[in-house]
Amino acid sequence: MDTNTRIQNFGPSLIKQRKHFNYSMDTTINKDNISNKENIGVEEAKFIGFRHIYVTLGLEENDFVVKNAYQSSSNGITHIYLKQIINGIEITNSDININIDRRGRVITMGSTAYIKPTAADNMIEEDSGGQHRTSNNQNILDLGKDNDFSDPRNTYIRDIMASADLRLASVSKAIKILARHLDKNIDLETSGFTDSASTDIHGDIIYAVKGVPTNFTRDGQVVYKPAYIQLDSGKLESVWDLQVKQNTNWWNAFVSTRDGKVVSLINWTTYD
Repeated sequence: MDTNTRIQNFGPSLIKQRKHFNYSMDTTINKDNISNKENIGVEEAKFIGFRHIYVTLGLEENDFVVKNAYQSSSNGITHIYLKQIINGIEITNSDININIDRRGRVITMGSTAYIKPTAADNMIEEDSGGQHRTSNNQNILDLGKDNDFSDPRNTYIRDIMASADLRLASVSKAIKILARHLDKNIDLETSGFTDSASTDIHGDIIYAVKGVPTNFTRDGQVVYKPAYIQLDSGKLESVWDLQVKQNTNWWNAFVSTRDGKVVSLINWTTYD
């Protein structure tokens, strides 16, 4: 039996951050939004949705990106899905979905948006994964300096993305940590890792480490990107978002750039 099948999914639950909003048709905001048109389009619905997010969640235009938006042909409702970003980098578990009817009225909104805490808030980090968290007790960027990578104002993760050599060195260590967590062993000195970047159909850059042993990943590569992840404490953690496809598992792991801990692990072949 594959030992990986016994490894459980874990990660932040975001119970405190999770919010759901239901709106009646006669709320003040919907009276302001209602259109004279019989059916508004997706772009107009997005404009209404964005304006509602600005007011309700306190976010600004550069704080999120649209991941998907479409209008149902059956009822005319526009469904908009967004991801929050900081310094242009996605917060992987900070999602917003908002639904606008054909007349421009906001029906519902769901959110796990990150709200920057005030200085008075307690920012003690919590372990979200319990015994599943693994640490190599070192900064995996290994640059000999003490950077607060969890501070959203820190742009260092962008700096390391601009250097192919530093990026490969850091991600390679994260891959080794993940492999050890999944009961595999990768020799970084002899694996001959190489780094590549390409652009998908949406214009997003896709990074991949190639030359990874096939006993760990079936296609010899690990797809990755830099990201933030929210912890249950409300704190942000800077992570490498890693995807590993094996014969019977498809792992999506988030490894801290700060201390090498596996902050979250999802097996998409068993996720429900």
